[in-house]
Amino acid sequence: MSPLSHARGWLLRRQEVLYPALDGVSFVLLYVYLVLAGNWVDASAFGQLNSLTALLTFLAAAGAAIQFIVARRLARDVSTPLGDLWVLDAALTLPLVLPFLLPLPEAWRLSAVDTVGPVSFAALVLVAAQIGVFRGVLQGRQRFFALWASQLAGHVARLAVLVAVAAGGATLATVWWSVIAAEVAHLVAVVIACQSAGGDLWTRIRPIPVRRDVVVDVLRVCAAQLAVAGLLSVDLILAGENLGAESGAFATANRFGRVFCFLSASVAVVLLPRFARQQSAGRGLGTLTLGAAAVSVPVSLVGAVVLVPLMRWMFPDAVVPSTALTVWELGANLGLAVIQVLVTWHVAQSRRWYAVIVGLAGVVLVAALQLGPATPLYYAQASLVVFWMTALVLSRADVTTDTVESEAIDAP
Repeated sequence: MSPLSHARGWLLRRQEVLYPALDGVSFVLLYVYLVLAGNWVDASAFGQLNSLTALLTFLAAAGAAIQFIVARRLARDVSTPLGDLWVLDAALTLPLVLPFLLPLPEAWRLSAVDTVGPVSFAALVLVAAQIGVFRGVLQGRQRFFALWASQLAGHVARLAVLVAVAAGGATLATVWWSVIAAEVAHLVAVVIACQSAGGDLWTRIRPIPVRRDVVVDVLRVCAAQLAVAGLLSVDLILAGENLGAESGAFATANRFGRVFCFLSASVAVVLLPRFARQQSAGRGLGTLTLGAAAVSVPVSLVGAVVLVPLMRWMFPDAVVPSTALTVWELGANLGLAVIQVLVTWHVAQSRRWYAVIVGLAGVVLVAALQLGPATPLYYAQASLVVFWMTALVLSRADVTTDTVESEAIDAP
């Protein structure tokens, strides 16, 4: 075997280990994008941009749910058909975008969506949802290098378009073109990657009858993903609408805190196929969650001390958060990162109650943010409490049952 073939084989065998590290490159490009956008638009527009991208993530949760189920199904049987999931992806996403295409009263509309155009926003949600099916194929077949390369294409496109159209100063509507470019590039790249990974892709995603038990399973996972996306997004969405110029500083603290969620999402991508192949009662989850909560305190304090001077160097003063706000946001996002891993375990093990738990957490968070004072610090504090309480409940709920739902639920 030649040295080149040996090196290629070594890399392919270690995709699971290398994927989170490679995903760090995507993280760097994302934060370069945020730094440039934060310097090229005013504080209010920067907050609205983050609000829009958070809302896009939330509404594309149906695609994220389908990704999980496609990956779980392929991890158990690589030859299984996927056409029913393709149909469900579209069926679940269309109702989510319909409100943006209706002539709603002004009080019900989001100013940021009106600025970029409701049709543009709705179309982008549909594109983002379709990405989930193809990402699930790569994840389930454990083609992690291809998965990373496709999402990297989106990050590169977003940064390139931002520099091309917004260098030196821009409006929210102008910067929105970079978000459109990112989603379209991601979709094109992931379709090409799937086709390269297996020539039978188009045959296996032809529409087939959808069984009731599959619908129930998809709805459960979709509800959980919508709830998780809501936890990831609702604070930014409400901040963009309610905090005015202060939303810029809140968005900066939030985005830097999201590094923990970014890392946990990378790890969860690798863990899901492994979790799906192993039956486990999960009795150690509570201990691990308590340990993570204890570690979050020093990590948040040290992280804020390091990050605040860095943010002052990167951003204009108007969007630089205080040290206190940064500490609370880091702690909140660590809790959210733990939730992402716990939900991945529940999905892979076909558990039942996690969607209800995360959904109730989202309702509580919205109520807390809407009823409390409209200040960045309160938003961060309320998020931290809700996130860690949710993580603790998830770590103890439905983990002592020794039986796992039959894999037949995944058989079309």
